[in-house]
Parts: sequence; structure tokens; C-alpha cells
Amino acid sequence: MMRKKEVLAAIRRRYRDRQPLNVSTVKREDPELVAAVYDVTPYWGWKQALADAGLSYQSIRIEVRETVQCQLCGKSFRSLLGHLRIHETDPEDYRVKYPDAEIVSESMRQASMGPRCKMPAPWLPHWEPIYTPEYVLDRVKEYADQGIWMELSTIERLDASLLRAVRYHLDVSWDDALRWIGLDPVVYRGCYRPDDFSLADLQAFLEQRRAAGLLSTPAALFATYDDRHRRPRVFTWALQRYGNWSAALDAAGVDRSDPLFGGDRYLTKESVIEDLQRLQHELPDMSHTTVSLLPYGIQLTGAATRYYGGWDAALDAADIPVDIRRRMATYDSADEVVAGITHRLENEFSVAPLDVFFGARSDIQLWKAAFRFFSSWRSAVVKSGGTSAQVKQAADTPLGTRAKVLRELRRRSHDVRQLAITSLTSDVADKQLHAMASGFFGDWQSAVRAIGVDPKSYHQWNLTPHRKYADKESLLKEIRRRRRAGEPLHARGLTSGEHVDVPLLYTARKMFGDWESAIRAAGIDYDTIVRKRQDYDAYRDRVYRSYTSADQVTQELKRRHAEGMPLNVRAVTHSKEEEYRDFALFRAAKEYFGSWEAALTDAGIDVESIRPAWVTKRAERLRQKQQRSP
Repeated sequence: MMRKKEVLAAIRRRYRDRQPLNVSTVKREDPELVAAVYDVTPYWGWKQALADAGLSYQSIRIEVRETVQCQLCGKSFRSLLGHLRIHETDPEDYRVKYPDAEIVSESMRQASMGPRCKMPAPWLPHWEPIYTPEYVLDRVKEYADQGIWMELSTIERLDASLLRAVRYHLDVSWDDALRWIGLDPVVYRGCYRPDDFSLADLQAFLEQRRAAGLLSTPAALFATYDDRHRRPRVFTWALQRYGNWSAALDAAGVDRSDPLFGGDRYLTKESVIEDLQRLQHELPDMSHTTVSLLPYGIQLTGAATRYYGGWDAALDAADIPVDIRRRMATYDSADEVVAGITHRLENEFSVAPLDVFFGARSDIQLWKAAFRFFSSWRSAVVKSGGTSAQVKQAADTPLGTRAKVLRELRRRSHDVRQLAITSLTSDVADKQLHAMASGFFGDWQSAVRAIGVDPKSYHQWNLTPHRKYADKESLLKEIRRRRRAGEPLHARGLTSGEHVDVPLLYTARKMFGDWESAIRAAGIDYDTIVRKRQDYDAYRDRVYRSYTSADQVTQELKRRHAEGMPLNVRAVTHSKEEEYRDFALFRAAKEYFGSWEAALTDAGIDVESIRPAWVTKRAERLRQKQQRSP
């Protein structure tokens, strides 16, 4: 093994002989020299070895090869990506067979090394022409020596290509890469030990920011960096120590309702219930979307979910009527669209396409209506009086016209599976396409039809059908088996009851035209398996009720109450007992009285007395739970 002095002498000798000294070339010509540099502990690295030899990258010769040799035939090319097809192999198999072989020449790799846009100030310009495992380690070490915050998200923002190089050339995690160069990931990636700070340090930090009038919200602190591109160290420690920022603020004893600490309006369950009960008289509806569009709506919906597990559960706890929980805004005119967008602009809500369609304050109905009345979202924002910055934000999409949306859909149509809405991911490009297609064409399927593709053609059932009965023989065999086993063969018996087999019924209709033909093809007399004729006669003679006045509704309710029939909504609309079920009565009650409860009250029936026992018990449990909660 070469000693350090021998390594430095060898480097100086190559320099005197005017031989290239970039690490990729030296590794190819003198691998022992490079290995000796990276065997030194603590970590030395090739860049530091050159510096110790009195050299720099500005003074050495750098060489890159213009071609790469094919290991299968010996020919040289700038790239083997196309050439490998001649050998009927692909790059993955080639790499498995020749793990150290290159597929793309060094000159082509060098051309792709430079940044494609202006990089942030801490970004380090490349000193090696191409990435190698050794250069990857040197670059990681250089960022650490510069005092950069070695947190994964920070490096991804500064130098995303370095993270890809770590995965490709080293095939290790980020923490392992730090360990390879002798760094403790716990310290260098921004983590701290519990005793590095104390609660008093956190309180002093918060008081210092409060005195300076600085926000201490998570968003503000995540965007705060020191001269070494690190987030506030006490902030990072507090997140690790307490689990989240709200818990850290509570531990520090600050008032979270203070705007500097987030201005949280909902610190208790009671405050959530109080606002929900107040808003039901002020808003047109209590849907999640409508409440989210309030200036403090995100806080309210977030607190409701945090305290009660979900929005509907919180509405239940606040006794909000079911009929006002559904979104009622329809945007049936251009003026209503303008009013909706103006509300967003005045409250400084984002009007970026992805935020309107997918964000916390999304309003898909407004989005679609804007395209319907103004041809595009940007035009609608302009009409609503948006500033130049807001208009620019509204136009923040690469698919700003119908033609661009159609072009992207046609590009994906070479594989129809890419047109299935279930194939869309959380990738920004997919989100942009989904939002703009829904805007210009009303919905995703209409956009797909606009390029001449039937949505059914890419449905998973059509692409990979899983048929229970693949042919007529297997279907007829099952019919005969059911006959021998005494299982029902009429349509009702196949779709409900203990012997359900819907695929048998539907497949038979597809293969034979109707169920009767399938039964007869199985050699069974159809008249012996159908339900009793009187059942069909009764169905034919069935009387459909109707209520043409409020008095008829009231009389029917009184009759049902006198006969002891259930009068709760579920029994009237979905009861399995036909004499109890009467959806026409329920619909007429809402039409003439506004709600089912109002119709009962007008008929002199106590609403509480007709509630099912399970509803009453649930309400009692909720009240007891609220009383026990602090």
C-alpha cells in the first residue's frame, strides 16, 4: 500500500510528464494511485491530494474520451444506446454482463454536467468533467467543508444531480455517503442530540423573534437560513424534541393565538363547535370547500379534523343539519364566477391552476365554470380585476390552450393505458394535464374523446378482463350444477340472497342474448325455474303513490304514526319492508315543508320520539364525551 508521500510524489510526476490528472483518467491509467488516495483515513480525496501536491484543477491537464468501446464487438462509438440493438441486447443486460463498461462516452457525459438554469449561490461549479464514484465523494466532502447544511432536502435544492449520482455511482443512502467520507450523519444532516439545546434556549429564541416582530410559524422558519444555508438550529432541535412545532410552542408557554406564532383561533374543541354553529347561519352551506374558502377556513377545517377525526364528525358534534353539508354553489352565470374569483383575489388566495384544482382551497366547480364562461382561467382572472402578478400566476401552466392539451393527450395515446385517469400520478406534469383537460373539456373523459379515443378502450376490465366464465361450456356447466344443487336460477336469486352470482347472469346475457336462452341451452325448462307467476302479476299491478298537496303528506304521516310504523328517514327511504318504504312521501315532504323534520312537526309528531334507538344512544355518547373532554 502506497504511503501518503509516495502518492504525492506520483501525482507530481504525472504533472511533470504532462499527463492528465482528472480522476476519471488517472483511475483508468493508474488505478492503484487512485485507490491509495481513497484508502487514506481520515478521508483525503483526490481534490485535496492535488492541493497537498501543490496543484489545482486550473493548472492540470484534463482529458476525456470521445468514444466508448463495445465489449461485444470491439467497435467504438460516442454512444452504445443504439448500437446494442444490433447485438439484440439492452443497456440493462449489457451492464449486468460488463459492470465496469461504459455505455456513453465521457465527452457526451461532460456535455450534460453543466447546470441548465441559474443555480443558487451555494452551488459548487464542477471541477471534474464527469461523475465518478470518487468525484461524488469529493463533491459531498466539499459541500460539508463549505459549511453547507448537509440535510437531504437542502442538497436536493442546491444540487439535485449530486443525489442522483450518489444513488447511481455509489448505490448507498445519503447517510452512508456521509459516513464514507468520515462525517457523522446525526450532526451534518441537521439533526441534534437531546442535550444540545434546552427549553430555555427555545424560549429565548422565540422571545428574540417576537421582539424583532418576526413570524415564528413553521412556514417562516423553514424559509429562514443562516450564512451556512442552515435553518435555525433551535427550530430543528425543537421539531425533533417535541415532534411538531405546535407541541414545541405549547412547551415554551407562548400564546399560539398571537399572529406572530400562527394566530391559531382554535385551541380547544369548544372553539371549533362554537364557530361551526355560528357559521351555519352565515354561510350558504357548510361543505368543506365553502368553509375552506374563508380567510381562516384552513385553520377551522384542520382543527375539526384534528379534534374529531374528520369534517363530517365535527359537523355531527356541532349538530349541523345534513341538508346544508353539501356544496351549493353552482356558478350559473359569468357574474357568479367573477364574484368567486374576486373573493379569492381579495383574500390573497392563490389563483395558480394547481392550487385552484388540487390545493387546500381548491374549488373545482369555479375552475370549470371559468372555462365555460371565459374560455380560460387566465381570462377569468383578468375579467375579475386581477393584478399583473395574479394574472401571471393564473397562467402558470405549460398547457394554456386546448391545442396543447390535445397534443399532450395524443402523445400519450400510443399506449391507451396512459389515458386512464387512474394512471395519473402526483407528478406535476400529470396534475397540470388533469386540471387543464378538465377545464377546457369539462372532465377527463370528454378530453379523451376529443382525440378520438373511447374511454372504454383503456378501462382495466377491457385491457385485462378477468372473466369468471370464459366460454359457453363453462357457463352452461355452472347452470346445470346450480340446478342439481337446488340453487335458484331466476334473476332475483342470482343478484340477491345466499347464492348470488351476478357474473353468471350478465355473461349469459352477453353470450346467448338473454337469460332464458341460456337456460334452455342448458337443457332446462325455463318455466320451471322462474319465480311464481303471481309475483310478476303483483309487480305489474303495483300501485305507485303520489302526493299532490301538503295535506296529503300530513294525513299520511298521521296514519303511519297511528299504526306504529317507523318514521325515521332511513326507514321511509331504504327499509326492506315494502309497506314502510315510500320515497315519494319523503320527496313530497321536502318539497312542501322544506325538510322531513318540518313535515313531522306540522303533523304534530315529536321528532325526537321517532328517532331510532341507535341514533339517540350515539348522540348521548357524543354529549358525554364532550363533557369529559377538558
